[in-house]
Amino acid sequence: MPSRVWEFYSSLVEYPEDWVVPGIHSLAQQLRRLDPSTPAIERLESFANSVEPLGVTELQELYTQTFDLSPMCSPHVGYHIFGESYKRGALMAQLRAAYQDMGLPEGAEIPDHLAYVLKYCSVLAGLESKADIYEELLNLILYPGLSKMADTFADSTNPYKYLVESLLIWLAPQIGIEVNPSA
Repeated sequence: MPSRVWEFYSSLVEYPEDWVVPGIHSLAQQLRRLDPSTPAIERLESFANSVEPLGVTELQELYTQTFDLSPMCSPHVGYHIFGESYKRGALMAQLRAAYQDMGLPEGAEIPDHLAYVLKYCSVLAGLESKADIYEELLNLILYPGLSKMADTFADSTNPYKYLVESLLIWLAPQIGIEVNPSA
């Protein structure tokens, strides 16, 4: 999975700025080049259609309502897998150390934030020497966490639902999982 795709997805799950809509279209182009038939593109286009009419301030409010203030969906993949447990704390410590080892800057969010995990994936994707870590991250953390995030959006009309679904649908075949995109 090309690191550029991870970078685009990562930027789209961060607090939005005025580059979000062009970023969505750039990601869609990347996905079309890699697999023009992936249903992930359709979900990404649904996300674009939902957020294009919004101004930056409205999109920032939507992001905050979705992920921050009384969130409908936590952006922390570790939380979706482990809840508030010791195992999540251990995961965050491991991620923090791994980010430091790879020279990734520590940001304002905690290490299991989806944007940080995706940035880490973008670094690991091109490193053959880290293929086992990359595979474990995708299979044991990212995919299960995204699946639970998608479940929280199941009955929602929130536009971020489409972004999470797009990422999940595109990731699944990369790790050997068949996904029914209409489910």
